[in-house]
Amino acid sequence: MSLHTELDIFKASYDLLGVADDLVRNIPRSHKPHLGRKIFDECTEIVAAIPLANAERGAGKVPHLNRLLQRLEVTKVLFRLCVDKRYISHGQFARTVPLTAWLVHA
Repeated sequence: MSLHTELDIFKASYDLLGVADDLVRNIPRSHKPHLGRKIFDECTEIVAAIPLANAERGAGKVPHLNRLLQRLEVTKVLFRLCVDKRYISHGQFARTVPLTAWLVHA
């Protein structure tokens, strides 16, 4: 069993958390408390699911990976909402796409 911090999936989720932190800064102040916090919290939950899944064997990983995928879907929707509402640019949104796509296919 590898150390979870050495796993590619952990590195991608950590990078997504960093991008989320950068992008939340651009969300209007009136929406940061609920929308910005939710994005950051969901990304944190994604990162948190990885060491839990890594510690399990076989079918024990499934609940943690399902949790990761659920949080990832919410995160993708929230990023999409931000770009549709023009809280973040298409270029900023584009930074999230390869990370979320990689996590789905990991």
